[in-house]
Amino acid sequence: MSNNEDNGWNEYQKLILSELKRLNTLYDKLCEEIKDMGKDYDSKLDRMSRDKDEKIVELKVEISALKVKSGLWGSLAGLVSALAVLLLRMI
Repeated sequence: MSNNEDNGWNEYQKLILSELKRLNTLYDKLCEEIKDMGKDYDSKLDRMSRDKDEKIVELKVEISALKVKSGLWGSLAGLVSALAVLLLRMI
């Protein structure tokens, strides 16, 4: 027998190799999970960006509607005051 076999190096060598293979497999799985998390994160950001853009468009539409309504109410108020002045002059 050689000196390496006597001190158990061959078995220790096999143990180390199997542990390295196990760690490599775990590393590969972790890398895949990180890639998947990155893809999920990107899709969430895209969705949030689209939601934000949609809300901005909704707000712009609402603001435009409020501008039209305020213009109509302002015109109506001006008309009422003009009619009041005309009625007072008639009296």
